[in-house]
Amino acid sequence: MIFHIFSEEAGHNKFIVIVGISKDQFLMGYVFINSIINTKISNTPELQKLHLRIRAADYPFLDYDSYIGCNGLFEISYQTIEDIVSDKANDYKGVLSEQDLVAMQALIKDAPGITNKLKKKYGYK
Repeated sequence: MIFHIFSEEAGHNKFIVIVGISKDQFLMGYVFINSIINTKISNTPELQKLHLRIRAADYPFLDYDSYIGCNGLFEISYQTIEDIVSDKANDYKGVLSEQDLVAMQALIKDAPGITNKLKKKYGYK
């Protein structure tokens, strides 16, 4: 599921992709969709390869081709997502294509910057 929310980490509105739900269903793991690869954060070719390019033609809410940053996994409460869905239906944007979903999952599994604990929590280990 893809949402457009205010991100405290980024300090502005961002598209996020929900990548998993914790066993207790209290938290959801997510990654960001970015308009560019931030080379100050992803400053090596290995880290840059952890960004999946998605085409604006496949996702009508995007104005231009963008990148799913699979180099970091963040958490948001299930309640926050539930509130977004119930109060602001326009913040829900859709789902990834099957091809992009599979590619994103593979990148998350291989991401050295995501702890094994987080990977396990969201089904990537």
